[in-house]
Amino acid sequence: MEGKKALILAVTPFVIFIVLGSIFVGTYYRETSLAREQVSAMDELERVGEENAAWYGLCNMVDIYVTVRDREDAARLEEFLREEKIRIAVSRPRERIIRMTGRVALKDVDRIVEKSGENGWVAAYHNNSDFCAKRILRFERENRIISAHLDELSPESREILTGVMERNRGSIEGIENETRLWAELDIMVRAGPSYTPGSFHDLSGFLATWGVVLGTPFLLWWVFGGKQEEEKK
Repeated sequence: MEGKKALILAVTPFVIFIVLGSIFVGTYYRETSLAREQVSAMDELERVGEENAAWYGLCNMVDIYVTVRDREDAARLEEFLREEKIRIAVSRPRERIIRMTGRVALKDVDRIVEKSGENGWVAAYHNNSDFCAKRILRFERENRIISAHLDELSPESREILTGVMERNRGSIEGIENETRLWAELDIMVRAGPSYTPGSFHDLSGFLATWGVVLGTPFLLWWVFGGKQEEEKK
């Protein structure tokens, strides 16, 4: 019986280290697999983009922030874009970050913001019509100034400034159209949190500490307890 007890005391520290090692290996495998799945999901989202997707400026904006933890999250975002018939341009500044830019009808903004919330995304609408109104006033003021002095200029200068006035009128028309009908859609997509090499280092240190804390008493018990038993004999 005493021999069995001594054996248990001797083996227990090694069992503890094996269990803690298994926890590390299991965590490492799970997290690295998840990180690969997240990057693969981001690759799929990058292919959704279209080169000629239209977008508008700053008068009306809808910002959506999406976290992709797995393929299901990416599929949910793709389904959302299909259902709303939204065409987007995609840029990927980093491996785990994607920016999607497009436009939505102003009348659909409330529904899109609400639907984004239902999907667990953060969404916000920004009305910058005051900023756009100031841009229109600036273009109109430029045209008035040019028009007031146009007859005083040479034919060549008059032709150049007439072109400037035409461009300003086109800009004014575009801004007014944008303010009434469209909102820019900006979707920022980030891959979900994942372990880094530093995280695994911290985990290994944490598990090693617990291994020492749990295993040392058994080793001491085995060594000194065994000596005491021998002395009694």
